[in-house]
Amino acid sequence: MSHEVSEAMSLLDGLSSEDHSIQLESATKITRLLSDGMQGNKPLDNEVVARFVYLLRNDKRPLLQCEAARGLTIIASYKPDVVVDHDAGLILVTLLASSRDYVREQALWALGNLAYYPIHHDYVLKCGVLKPLLSQLYKDTNLSMLRIATRTLSNLCHGMPPPTFDEVKPALEIHLNSSDEEVLRYVCCAIVHLCDGSEDVIQSVIEAGFVPKLVEVLRHPSPVVLAPVLHTIGTIVTANNHQSQVVINCGVLPILADLFTRDYEIHIKVNTFWTISRITAGFTEQLQVRSFCCRTYTNLTLLLLLLIVFYLSFLH
Repeated sequence: MSHEVSEAMSLLDGLSSEDHSIQLESATKITRLLSDGMQGNKPLDNEVVARFVYLLRNDKRPLLQCEAARGLTIIASYKPDVVVDHDAGLILVTLLASSRDYVREQALWALGNLAYYPIHHDYVLKCGVLKPLLSQLYKDTNLSMLRIATRTLSNLCHGMPPPTFDEVKPALEIHLNSSDEEVLRYVCCAIVHLCDGSEDVIQSVIEAGFVPKLVEVLRHPSPVVLAPVLHTIGTIVTANNHQSQVVINCGVLPILADLFTRDYEIHIKVNTFWTISRITAGFTEQLQVRSFCCRTYTNLTLLLLLLIVFYLSFLH
């Protein structure tokens, strides 16, 4: 038995102590051990999770709740099944009503880690996370909370079935205007997850007026933001020619051309090329529509120029 495991087992007794200061000290040390890599011991994980879930119920000790939630957050990142087996989701959702910001943040982070795994996505939704999650995004909350909340929302939108677009639209609309690159990244990820494979959702996104803003976000300097927004635009233009034309009408082509001239890593240029190829794919049918002929020839010319710029960028 390793020293770390032996120490953790001795600390478990501290979690059951009637002295709250000893409980908090033990929980903090166990969480530190988990952070340092003491992972994979199934019997120990089960015991730790069981005791942490018990401590979550102590509303009179918010610091202890937060430390227990932190430990569950770590375990949920590498062994989510154990956390779900102890039905931690329900009590974590109740903590989203805590008066303490730090308790709400840590509980939501743990839920977001669970929702990251498709097999547990539906479990987290059934625990009732969506309504209190969205309420955090509607409030004037701190940046740390907004980052955790948008990440969790993105994970929930990635699974099947996702929340409906109408449910999450107000929150996405608010934070699509965020100046923080992490929040903006997760909002764009949520949108692309919702749009993936659904022309109806794409049409809802268009009708909600999201496309002009998404196109504008392509001017963002951070690759962290550019990667998901390129994927989002590329998904929208894949749907049908009408929806592709909406994106083109918002001025996406010159912005894509500009991306090629900037010194971005190869994955950004590949994603840019993928987006252009999605736009190009729909032009064969558009050429047969007389009302679009003039516009189509202009767009094809721009696309050819983009492809040339793309090729030259690799030569350098």
